[in-house]
Amino acid sequence: NKRKLNANCFCVQSAVTLARARAQRGFAIGGYGEAILTAPIDKQSPVIADLRRTILFLGYNFTDRIRFFAEIEFEHALTTSGAQGEVAVEQAMMDFMLWRPFNLRAGMLLMPVGLVNLYHEPSTFNGVERPDSDTFLIPSTWKQLGVGAFGALGPLRYQVYLVPGLRAEGFSAATGIRGGVQDNLVRTRDVAAVARLDFAPTLGLNLGLSGYVGGSGQGDPNLGAAPVGIVEADLKLGRAGVSVRAQLAYIYIGDVESINTTLRLANLAGGGAATPFRLGVGPVARQLLGGYLELGYDVLRPFHLRSGVQLIPFVRYERTNTQFDVPQELLQQAAQPGNDRTVYTAGLTLRPIFEIAIKLDYQLRQTEVVGSSRHFINAALAYQF
Repeated sequence: NKRKLNANCFCVQSAVTLARARAQRGFAIGGYGEAILTAPIDKQSPVIADLRRTILFLGYNFTDRIRFFAEIEFEHALTTSGAQGEVAVEQAMMDFMLWRPFNLRAGMLLMPVGLVNLYHEPSTFNGVERPDSDTFLIPSTWKQLGVGAFGALGPLRYQVYLVPGLRAEGFSAATGIRGGVQDNLVRTRDVAAVARLDFAPTLGLNLGLSGYVGGSGQGDPNLGAAPVGIVEADLKLGRAGVSVRAQLAYIYIGDVESINTTLRLANLAGGGAATPFRLGVGPVARQLLGGYLELGYDVLRPFHLRSGVQLIPFVRYERTNTQFDVPQELLQQAAQPGNDRTVYTAGLTLRPIFEIAIKLDYQLRQTEVVGSSRHFINAALAYQF
């Protein structure tokens, strides 16, 4: 006796769906996933084929005002001792639908920061790989236990949540705050607030603004308060076959002197050298900055095909620096180049139907280090249902 909850139940966190379900109990199942092929042109690395992720979605209406959604993720096809696979709860939340301008949500939530972290289904964006700013700055897919509210007023939609803060001992020069995300056994000495505002003034245009602020010391006196602030702005436009996506993200980390001192001492205690950081770990920057601009066009749009098939050539430029600003005294002790990344991507996305995407692209990846350029051919098959 399965019933579809509503047309927007899938990806409910990102879409902030406000439609009331029918006044009846109902169950829905869905999912998404992707298989990828990555081939370095320079042959310095092996060609990799991977069933990168398979996600199952479950939803249930208890009443027309109380509903539950969950996503269970399986990564890399196999999870066992010594394998790189993973099984994780990506979302698990309860919605209490009160009023279009004000509703409540609690559970394992996606942090409403950035485009890909919200719209992370691989069939919904161009390119096999997620943009670097959604990997090295915004730690997509970023999820956290939390509670808060969401709603809409005309063309404005909002989300605001209270969540546990990050853990600063996991920060690094190479991957920013990603290692500080708390997925399980969460410490909650420091809490954080995260919010997003979306403005859709006309069909096909959405402007987004996200913010995050909270401590990350989690009671460790060696780390201090370690406040973290994030500001992110994005744009998504789709009109007359033209598609534009843009994003800019900025992160500020306080008490980086205490954080880096603690990381150096931890390296020493583990048998490493006293002055340098362990490779890739430090020095953690005070400021991180990055973003991208992507342009695409559906070349089949002028033919007005009834099948809805799309063929989208696209180009994307991105630059991400996870060591945008490092205190001079830290930089002198352990400079680690290679964290100012530039990526050029050109490719094709074929959608025979909306739910399926066949992707092929070329990427040139380089850093500020001379001779660091790498060339890749990537392909993927992505789906959602």
